Amino acid sequence: MKKSISILLSVIICCTYFNAHSQIKQDSVFKQSALRFQQKLNLTDSVTNQIIVFRNQFILQKNDLNKKHLSLADRKNELTQIQAAYRKNIKKVLTNDQWQQYKQMELQVKNHLKQQMQNKKIKTIYLDDSID
Repeated sequence: MKKSISILLSVIICCTYFNAHSQIKQDSVFKQSALRFQQKLNLTDSVTNQIIVFRNQFILQKNDLNKKHLSLADRKNELTQIQAAYRKNIKKVLTNDQWQQYKQMELQVKNHLKQQMQNKKIKTIYLDDSID
């Protein structure tokens, strides 16, 4: 009994540690990307801080969405609404030129992620083919 309780406590402590560490890493990565935005778009500190607040709100809403038991279609619809609100907030604080540059940067990131997914699919197919 004591052994199972100590194992359970160890698992809980490890999960808590890794979850906190993951959140810290995610925050750090986002702050780095916010600084890149600030440099590339020539943003003021105030605008950069507003974007950080918008991003944090977006992440909280997305995490809340993940806790809900929704159908795939409903989840997609809500996520689309959350993303649209996020982009609308960002557009409000950027100039037209900054917004156009932001959209280009967003498109580059999207294409990069698509390429990474495609590369993983190719590797998975390759690994599956090599098993035979």
